[in-house]
Amino acid sequence: MSDEDITSDPVLSRLLWRSRRGLLELDVLLHRFLTLHAASLTDQERQTYGAWLELSDSDLLRMVLEQVQADPRWAPLLSKILDS
Repeated sequence: MSDEDITSDPVLSRLLWRSRRGLLELDVLLHRFLTLHAASLTDQERQTYGAWLELSDSDLLRMVLEQVQADPRWAPLLSKILDS
């Protein structure tokens, strides 16, 4: 899915905007995830992803780098992100 396709959906557009982080590594990872999976995300996955984006960059990066074990509510989403 292209950025243009994502921005045509208001929910996905907001998630794309919120995926822009202060760390380039997270920007690249999250942009790729949305580009690959936006069309197939369920409403629940969109909500979970939105809630996950509320965490700080440092918390997100520690989970992505597997320096801390992710809370079980984030685990399926994090697995999908890391597999992207």
